[in-house]
Amino acid sequence: MVLVYPLVRLLGVIAAAPVNAPDADGYRVPNDNFLNFSLVSLDGHSIRPWGVTIWMALWPSNRGILLGQVALSVVAWAALAVTVAKGIEHPVFRRVMAFVLLLLSCTAQVTAWDANMLSESVSVSTGVLALAAVIRFTRQPSWTRAGVLVLAALWFAMTRPNVFTVLLAWAVAMVVVGVLRRQIVLWGAVAGALVLTSLYAYVYNVRSDDTWRAVMGVTRTTIAYAYPIASNNPVAEDVLADVRASDAPRCMIPATPGDVSRHGTTRWVHRTAETCPGMDAWATDNWTRWWAGWLLHHPRKTLTIIRTELPNALSPPVNATVTAPAPEFVGSMFFGSTSIPQSSYPKLDYRTQPLFLWLGAIITLAVLTRRRFRGDSWHTDLVVLFGAGGALVSAITGVLLIQAAPDGIGRENTGVAVLLTASCLALVGLGLGRLSSTTSPEPQRSDSAPAPGLPPNPPAAAEGRPERNDTERTDTQDLAADMPRQDHPVG
Repeated sequence: MVLVYPLVRLLGVIAAAPVNAPDADGYRVPNDNFLNFSLVSLDGHSIRPWGVTIWMALWPSNRGILLGQVALSVVAWAALAVTVAKGIEHPVFRRVMAFVLLLLSCTAQVTAWDANMLSESVSVSTGVLALAAVIRFTRQPSWTRAGVLVLAALWFAMTRPNVFTVLLAWAVAMVVVGVLRRQIVLWGAVAGALVLTSLYAYVYNVRSDDTWRAVMGVTRTTIAYAYPIASNNPVAEDVLADVRASDAPRCMIPATPGDVSRHGTTRWVHRTAETCPGMDAWATDNWTRWWAGWLLHHPRKTLTIIRTELPNALSPPVNATVTAPAPEFVGSMFFGSTSIPQSSYPKLDYRTQPLFLWLGAIITLAVLTRRRFRGDSWHTDLVVLFGAGGALVSAITGVLLIQAAPDGIGRENTGVAVLLTASCLALVGLGLGRLSSTTSPEPQRSDSAPAPGLPPNPPAAAEGRPERNDTERTDTQDLAADMPRQDHPVG
């Protein structure tokens, strides 16, 4: 299956043309890209994170970037499928779980981004790589696997501004596991490295404001100011009313939300900043703090934004002409839909969200295998579950920072939406792994039953050794019960 998978993925995009989005030039240098690292900065003096700009500079053309992104995606998803499948004893369950994970990567919502000269494909692939590294480390902790995990997480963190919350969630879970396993040094070191990586990613994006002003004319923070006052924000009128009551320059406040979004939000920012000299300075110095305070002081309106925009954030759009290996209905098994008009009442709409079904499968397997949650067998589940929660938090913060059209919100959060779905599937696989250990088609033989074809063991007394009494046998069994499971050795 894994051998055929790369060919299937390649055939899906071999005839696709690379897609040049309006902001693609911030990620690579047109017509002079090969080994051109002029857009790369390790300290925040770049408008795009180096996890994408370095990657794209390694390829000689847009076609090369497309093929490179396909190759990275194939490696990432194959690694995750093999890693999850290794924990499942039952051969049928193992193959089905690997197939489902690879099927997810064959949907148009994933494959389409390989043709885009943007950060989404790299963000999806590195997030999946980091998830595979998390599972490998938590199953069999070692310093080598810890190093691989930290490097994968660093690359993932430097692809999108808002994914650092996933790393923080993994770090919290690893601190808990480290304390429970009494392995503070190793697990604490990994958790500390993930926290430092998150802080680095956050500071990097904050420092990029100066470069945005030099390249774009205004800072990223100034552009972010325009989204909450645009018509895509369901509470834009309330935000505008409070902005008018602030000390912001009058020239930067539109009359209506429609004025901002009518010809494009970013275009409105540039046009307004040209005629309003104090706009960029005020927004850069005050907007992040002002907007965070507004959200905290208006919890109901904040929930309105989340309720309206989060479904769009968990529905990655398709933004390229590709031939996805998986049919359209397969994508609906993994990702939520945008608004769908009702057949009888076209003015009303509905949505689908298959994550609820996967969550139900996770809970069902947890109940069925609850007696198997002993020792350290649940530590991997805990870390993956925390990562899924971190991805959800990242999507929520994303919709609170930027309110845009449904496809725009979906694009901004593609990486964390796919990681959230992949984490849920991994949790299903972990549950099947515990279930298969009790329903394996080849039952384990008891210690007293001889293996086929071998004579029974002679009694201990016949070999000149006294038979152990019941106390000694009980002590030995207790010692064996306290030993760690082989599939979760202590590092």
